[in-house]
Amino acid sequence: MRHRLALLLVAFTVAACATSPSVAPAETGGPSASSASKPAMECLGGVPQATCDQLLPLVLTAVTGSGWTPTQVWISSGLLCPREDCLFDPNQNFPMPEPPNGGQWVANAEVAFAQTDKHAGFQVAQVGSDLVPVLIGYRVPLLTWCSGTCPSASVTDGPFQLELVLPHLDWKTTDAITGLGLLSFEGSVTTTIYGSGEGVIVFSFDEVGGDRHVGWALTADCSPHPLDPATPLTAPLSRSGGVGGNEPDAAFLRSFYADPQIHLPAGAWDITAIAVFSEVEGCSSSTHTMKATERISVSG
Repeated sequence: MRHRLALLLVAFTVAACATSPSVAPAETGGPSASSASKPAMECLGGVPQATCDQLLPLVLTAVTGSGWTPTQVWISSGLLCPREDCLFDPNQNFPMPEPPNGGQWVANAEVAFAQTDKHAGFQVAQVGSDLVPVLIGYRVPLLTWCSGTCPSASVTDGPFQLELVLPHLDWKTTDAITGLGLLSFEGSVTTTIYGSGEGVIVFSFDEVGGDRHVGWALTADCSPHPLDPATPLTAPLSRSGGVGGNEPDAAFLRSFYADPQIHLPAGAWDITAIAVFSEVEGCSSSTHTMKATERISVSG
C-alpha cells in the first residue's frame, strides 16, 4: 500500500534530534569491494537501479575498515538522522544536514554485517558527476526501525483494506514487540464508519502449534469514525481483553497483561490485526470483521 512506510514512520515520530554536526565524506581507499562476494542489495524508495548499482561498491569499500563482513545493503531515498546517537531511529526529526562540496543528497544506505547487530548508516550526495557516501556511523537499529521494506499483511473487504505492518519478523524474548494496524478506504470522498469508542482496530497473539492465545475485546458502545481516503485509521500494536482465571494458559495471560510492553515467549507466533466496524450508524447491521496476520519468530 502506497502509504504504508510513510505512515509507519509518522506513527512513531514523537521526538526531535539536536542540530546535526558536520560530517565528512567516507574514505574511498582500502581493498576493492569487488574482490569479495557481494552482499544482497535492495534498491528502494524510487532510487534508480543504476544509482544503486553505482553506489554499492563505494559503500562496501567505505566499511572495509570495520573488519566486519557485509551481508545486506539497503539503498533508499530520504534522509537518515545525521548523528550516530539517533541513527536508525524513526522517532526523530532533525534539520537537513549540509551536503559536502555544494552537492545534493540523493539517497541513503544501510549496511548489515555477519559479526554484529550494528548497521552502518550513510547519507549519499551527488557532487558533480560523482556519488559520495557520507558515513554517519554504526548503531544497532531500534526495534521500531524498518530495514528495507517493512513486512506487512493485508486483507480487503469491498472498498476497505486492513494492513498489519511490523518493523521485522525476527524478535528476541527480551524485545518489546511493536507494529501498526492501518484501515484504509478506497472511495473518492470521506466516509464514516461506526464502532467501539476505543477504536475499531485490535490485535490478537496466537502461539503456532501451542496452547497460548491472547484474544481481543472491544467496548459495546458505538461511535463514529471518519475515514478519509488519503488518511487511514491507525493503531499501534496493543492488547485488549482480559483473564478470566479458568483458561488453561491463565498464568501466561496474567503475566502478558501485567507487562507494560509486549513480550512473547520463544517460538513462532501469529500476530493478527482485527478491524470490527459497521457502515450503519448505531452499529446495528453491515458489520465488517477483517483480519490480517503476520507470523513472527521469537528466539530466547
